[in-house]
Order: sequence, then structure tokens, then C-alpha cells
Amino acid sequence: MAQRSTNGLWMLALAACALFTWHAQPAIANSGTTSSSDAEISVLVGGRVWLTRLSDIDLGTYGGSGDVRGNTRMCVHRNDTGIYSITATSANASGGVFQAAGDGAVMRYNVAFQDASGNRFENVRSGQRLQELRGQRFALLCLFQYNARLEVQFEAEDLQAAPPGTYQDVITLLVEPG
Repeated sequence: MAQRSTNGLWMLALAACALFTWHAQPAIANSGTTSSSDAEISVLVGGRVWLTRLSDIDLGTYGGSGDVRGNTRMCVHRNDTGIYSITATSANASGGVFQAAGDGAVMRYNVAFQDASGNRFENVRSGQRLQELRGQRFALLCLFQYNARLEVQFEAEDLQAAPPGTYQDVITLLVEPG
């Protein structure tokens, strides 16, 4: 009887090997057989706007009479329409008024902005958003020209009433599509 049981196990093992070998066969690909599928790729590029070529405005030393004005030019361009919005914000603003700070005192000043089509905005308030401005549609044009201007003006009466010292401010310009 022991003989029969060993033969039965041997036959069972042989059958299992045959079964395993038979199932492994379809995993081997025949040469020349191919398969393909598609993967769709997409990317959305939204409207973007850039402000370049902006410089500091150094107004020098006040001579004692008259207003003091200065400006900086820049280029604003978009990757689509050329239309943008801009918000100028003073680091020392109070209630929307641009102010320069120095030696414990502040002095107000006026800001104006002009876009590429000549639209001019006087007495811009700190934090005020100017919309529907015209810029360039192509960045390459900004390498050779300016298309916007930021102007500042200190009035004589404020300059003459201010304590001696250096007055400074930082204007942050935020440009946005649209």
C-alpha cells in the first residue's frame, strides 16, 4: 500500500508540473505581434502678463521752490490680447494716499499712470485697480520700446512744510490679465 501512495503523489506532482507549464505558455509573445493604444495629452495655457524694464525714480535734492516730478517707463506685455489691469500700492499709504516716509515724518505725493494707447490716469490712489489698459501682445516688442509710464509728483507746499531729511517710499505694481 505504501507503494501505491508514493506512485499517486508522483503522478500528482507530474500533473501539477504539466498544468503549470501549460498555463505559462500563453505569457510568451510570438515574434512580430504588437499592440498599441492612445494617450491623449493636453495642456491649458492661460492668459499671462509681464511687467519689465521698470526703474527706480530718484528725484534728487529739492531746490526750495516749485513741484518736483519724476517718472519711470516700463513695458507691459501679454501672451494673448495685450489688455491688462494694474494696481499701484504704496508701502507707506494711509487711506489710499501715497506717502513717502523719512526721519519720523511722512509726505504725501501724487501718482499718475499712462498706458500704451495714451490713456492717462491722474491722482491714482494706493490700492486702486486700473482696468482695460493697453500693452503689447508680443514680448519681443518690449525688448526695443517702452509702453507705459509711472509718474510721481511732490507738491511745493508739502515739500516746503516738510522737516529736513530723506523721504522714501516703495511702490509695488501688480499687473493682472484683463
